[in-house]
Amino acid sequence: RLRRVPLSLFRLLKRGAKGALAEARPDDDPVACVLRIPNRENLMLVTDRGRIFETPVYRIPECDRTSKGIFAHGMFGFKQGDDGEELPVAMFAVPKEKEGRHILFVTTNGVAKRTELLEFTHLNTSGMNGMSLRENDTVAGAFCVGETDEIMAFSSSGKCIRFATSDIPVQGRLAGGVRAMRVGEKERVIAASATNARDHVLVVSSLGLGKLSPLDEYKVQNRGGTGVFAMKTTSRTGPAAVAACVSLDDEAFVLLSDGKAVRFRVSDIRATGRMTQGVLVARPAPGESIKTMTVATPTSDDMETSPDAEKAEQQ
Repeated sequence: RLRRVPLSLFRLLKRGAKGALAEARPDDDPVACVLRIPNRENLMLVTDRGRIFETPVYRIPECDRTSKGIFAHGMFGFKQGDDGEELPVAMFAVPKEKEGRHILFVTTNGVAKRTELLEFTHLNTSGMNGMSLRENDTVAGAFCVGETDEIMAFSSSGKCIRFATSDIPVQGRLAGGVRAMRVGEKERVIAASATNARDHVLVVSSLGLGKLSPLDEYKVQNRGGTGVFAMKTTSRTGPAAVAACVSLDDEAFVLLSDGKAVRFRVSDIRATGRMTQGVLVARPAPGESIKTMTVATPTSDDMETSPDAEKAEQQ
């Protein structure tokens, strides 16, 4: 399902909150990804099978907090395969200047692939293949990068690796990519992020503990290594669930598996060293977990909060 909800319906909370109900969903339809984006932008959506779709944001129906939204199949031609239905895993705003920009795909097995954004033009409802995947591998994330950006990839064990975008060769749409991060048999890549002008790293575990550390603690390496620890994961924290490069001025919007959301300031988390467990940023109910997160710098329009949001925590 797909929907567009005004940010003003979610007020800023203190870290560690239980969250406000953000969606009424069936138990078999957990949230897949979330993005903070203006209505005037164009949106690119990437599926776990490496296909890309594009639509103006305003074409997505605006809903209230608990609406189920519309079936994404009505806008995008998702495919049904032998291994199940195609699912969205990433969304990002389409840059106005496409020249010199690339889409970087990262898979759960640590493979990365970079393709010129100009190769993905005139997309229709059937989408376009963006990456050839190897057996037992799926796309974990995708986003736009520039030639001089640096990339950080994160694994479920709490490790991360920082490398230059130029380490990933530019390839055509149907190429399979190269090794970006080496993960163990029981590990998987959970997220990747461009550093851009951001100076901190935020990792949130499945049980709601968040860890903020300075970007300077992570040296630039060659792609293909196992990385270094960004968060110490234990039975108390659970595996790392979501991660991103952030600035202290940013706000994070975290969605839980039970449909609740927590919006908080990144600066509410004290920055610590790499080998710590972090502090509670969201409080999942027993049996629930952190599913996805989006981070953005707030604008003046974001400061207004709807009166409906004041009652959100009580629902």
